[in-house]
Amino acid sequence: LIDFVVAVLGRPEKVTPCHKCTRNDGVEDNTLAVIEYPRANALVHTAITDPDAIPHRRVIVRGTKGTFELFPTEPIPYSNPMTLRFTFAEDNPEYAKGTHHIELPPMSTRYDEQLIEFANCVRGEIDNPYPYEHELLVQEVLLAACGSLSWRS
Repeated sequence: LIDFVVAVLGRPEKVTPCHKCTRNDGVEDNTLAVIEYPRANALVHTAITDPDAIPHRRVIVRGTKGTFELFPTEPIPYSNPMTLRFTFAEDNPEYAKGTHHIELPPMSTRYDEQLIEFANCVRGEIDNPYPYEHELLVQEVLLAACGSLSWRS
């Protein structure tokens, strides 16, 4: 989800990793990265020891006027359908104040569209939607979130 955070919020001011090894195998299997921005924080958490993690994957964006939540973040055959949940602090032209749920139609595949887009970029049929600077920033934030790179804003 770090690529999503960077696409939405850009270069962070600070990236702080927090990793724990919960078993005796030396693997940091419960991790959190706090990605700080001038007016927001992004939290990215993974725990490979969670036996039911996939249905709990979600993206939540909270703001002063409302909250957006997508869960799970990808279609899983045995889980509930992907759902958007919006909560608005006040009425707007499309939705009344309060919480609304929208069930998304089933997706036929997980990565086909992304791979087709990538192939089209490689063949020069379309421009890459992300400039190299974005791709480099995503990798820098990822390495900082893993604790492999000290963050510089």
